[in-house]
Amino acid sequence: MHIVYTYNAGIINLEYAEPTSTSLIFGSFSMFVIFTYLKLLYILVAIYVALHVLAH
Repeated sequence: MHIVYTYNAGIINLEYAEPTSTSLIFGSFSMFVIFTYLKLLYILVAIYVALHVLAH
């Protein structure tokens, strides 16, 4: 039960978590943010290219 409590506290309050679980949470969150940004950038570039091709 103590491991589960530490993990739940790590999600809510990061200074109570173990360093490994904190880095795991930060790592997965940063990967999610990076992939979301890349996907958004890809969509914007695709829209720009489509409009640019249609304009000519």
